[in-house]
Amino acid sequence: NGDRRSKAHSTCYCVACPARTTPNMTIIKRILAAVLGLIAGGMTVALVEGVSSLMHPIPEGLETDDWEGMSRWIATLPVTAFLMLLVAWGAGCFVGACIARLVAPRRSILIGMLVGVLFTVATVFNLVAFPHPWWMWPSGILVCLVGTAFGTLAAAAKEYRIATTCTIDAPITRVFQTLANIKEFSKAVPDITNIQFMTEQQYGVGTRFKETRIMNGREATTELQVTELVENERIRIVSDAGGTIWDTVFKVRDQNAAVVMDMQMDARPYNLAARLFVPMILGMVSKAVEADMDAVKTYLEKDTITPRSR
Repeated sequence: NGDRRSKAHSTCYCVACPARTTPNMTIIKRILAAVLGLIAGGMTVALVEGVSSLMHPIPEGLETDDWEGMSRWIATLPVTAFLMLLVAWGAGCFVGACIARLVAPRRSILIGMLVGVLFTVATVFNLVAFPHPWWMWPSGILVCLVGTAFGTLAAAAKEYRIATTCTIDAPITRVFQTLANIKEFSKAVPDITNIQFMTEQQYGVGTRFKETRIMNGREATTELQVTELVENERIRIVSDAGGTIWDTVFKVRDQNAAVVMDMQMDARPYNLAARLFVPMILGMVSKAVEADMDAVKTYLEKDTITPRSR
């Protein structure tokens, strides 16, 4: 059929973030975010090390390029001096990663991690350049990694959104019933392998069910609940999985002798692991959502012989 509407297309983004920009502006903003993160982290390191220098000042007349002299002086420093150094490195990574991610477009976790990696590399150079106790090597790298992880988590968005839309050549009642009838929807989406109802009712608000589907080649089961339903208009389905509330709303509307099907999925991670993990899987989830929408479109249009007029 040569008159079929386009397939589903989606966008995924952080709800709290500003609107999308052009690719060139996005690159510039990412670079700016990384630079600001490095500056903020560097200032934090300098501040803490400045306090440490007041507590343990370099002997008068000793130059930092005097490797032997510096080695002898470092060997005399108490453990507290090295602990202060660890605090400086960890705090620098935390602040740098946090600021970089806050400023980065869509709060990209990659920019925060990049800044943390650069600070970790700088820490290794510091360990190589000056003699340190052996335990400073694992401790220094560890505090950098921990600081980076917590910095990126601190800047993570509270909510992410995937929005998808497609146009279907079918009556609006037929489209809505395919979305609202759990068994019918499972027939339309090939990746869904099983539906198990947890309530006596199988339609409408309050319906709870377990959905088993193929994800990345493996079966995964999720419990879901219908929390809102307006006939031939919208249905809301909510699940709690992986430390995240997944709130999905399907809407249908007539437009130009066809039906527009919109889907909005809000993901609200509520624990640390989920806040780190969810941004990484948004792309995969977005593709899965598009596949579901395309499957519904194909299912509803497969018996169409004569295309509806535009």
